[in-house]
Amino acid sequence: MSEQIRILTAEFDDTLRLSVQDLVRRLEFADLLPSTELEGEWSATARAVKPDILMAVLDTANDYGHTLSLVEDLKSELPHMAVFFCSANDSAELVLSAMRAGGQEFLNVPINAQDFERAIRKAYRAHEQRHMNKVKLGAAISVFSAKGGQGSSSLVVNLAIAMGRLDQVESAILDLDLFVGDIPGFMDITPQYDLLDARDANGNIDVARLQSCMTRHDSGVSVMAGLMNAGRINEISASLVKQAIASLRTMSSYILIDTAHGFDSRTLAALESSNLILVPVIPSVLSVRAARRSLDLLGGLGYDRTRIMVIINRVSRRDTIKSADIEKALDYPVFWKIPNDYKTVGSAVDTGRPFTVGKRLSKVGKNFLELADRIDRYFYPDED
Repeated sequence: MSEQIRILTAEFDDTLRLSVQDLVRRLEFADLLPSTELEGEWSATARAVKPDILMAVLDTANDYGHTLSLVEDLKSELPHMAVFFCSANDSAELVLSAMRAGGQEFLNVPINAQDFERAIRKAYRAHEQRHMNKVKLGAAISVFSAKGGQGSSSLVVNLAIAMGRLDQVESAILDLDLFVGDIPGFMDITPQYDLLDARDANGNIDVARLQSCMTRHDSGVSVMAGLMNAGRINEISASLVKQAIASLRTMSSYILIDTAHGFDSRTLAALESSNLILVPVIPSVLSVRAARRSLDLLGGLGYDRTRIMVIINRVSRRDTIKSADIEKALDYPVFWKIPNDYKTVGSAVDTGRPFTVGKRLSKVGKNFLELADRIDRYFYPDED
C-alpha cells in the first residue's frame, strides 16, 4: 500500500478518541489527524485539510440532527471524503438518516476492532485506486461554443476551481481563446508568461518550462496563459497546442481548456486532444441555433457523442425555452443545467473573484461542485 489514509474525528469524547487512536495504531496505512472535536472547529478543519475519512459521532441524547446537517454540507464540498457515523444507538431510523446524510459506514459504539478495520480497508482500497488512476494521465476537458456570450470562460474558471476542490485533485486551465483571453480577468491574475515562453530551443514545449510559466491562483488552480502579444499568434501552431495539452496531462488531474469560437487549427487540435467536450448553451433561439451548428460540426468531424456533453447555462423558471425544448432542437441530451444567478455571477466577473471560491457558496457555486463531482464520476464511475 502506497500512502496513509487520513482520518478526522468529530464530536468524539476522550474515551472514544483514545479507543480509535489505539485501533488506528494497528493499521500501518492509517493516520489519525489532530482534532478539537468542537462543532465549529472540526468542520472548519475538515474543509482545510480535506481528510480521506471523517468519523462523526451521533449522540441521540443531544441535537445530532445538527451534526448530520454539518456533515451533509461538508460532503457536498468534499464528495470523495468517506464518512463513518458512530453511535451507541443503532435504530433503523438513525442508520437511515446517517446514510441519507452521506455516510458510507455506521459503526456501533463501543467500536468493534474487526468492523473498524474492515471499514477502513474498504475506504483505503477506493482511495488507493483513485490515486493510482490519477497519477497516470489527467483528463483534458475543452469548453467549446461557435458563438460568444454563452459563459464559456466563466464555466472554465469555476469548473476548474470546483474540480480542484475534489480530494486528491490538481486542476489547471489552458487559455486558448487567444484574441480575447478573459481568463486572467475572471481570476484577477496577471500572467507574466504565456505558451510561447514554455518552448525550448527547438520550439517544442518543455515540461519544466511549462510548469514554471504557469500562474498560480489563490484557489490552487494553475493557469497557462495562451498569448500575451496577439501579433505572435501565428507562432502558436496546432502541434504546439497538442504538446501543451499532453504535457499538462502529466502535471494535473484535470485540464480545463477555454477554446476560441471557431474551428481554426488550434481549436481543432485542442478538441482532438480532449477526453471530453462541453458545449454550453443558454435558453435563447440564437444560442440554440449556434449550439446546433457546433454539434453538427463536431459530429461531422467524427467525434463520439459520448465525448460531447451539452450544458445549459443561466436556467430560470421564467425561461420561455425549456430544457426539453433545447434537447429536442439539438437532438442531444442535456448533461447539466446551471441556474441563472445574475447577481452572483456579475459580482464574480466585476471583482475577479470566482463564485466557487470560499466556504459559503451560493446556489450556483454549489451547483458547480455537484457538476465537478458528476464529471469526476464520468471518468471514474466505479468509485464509491
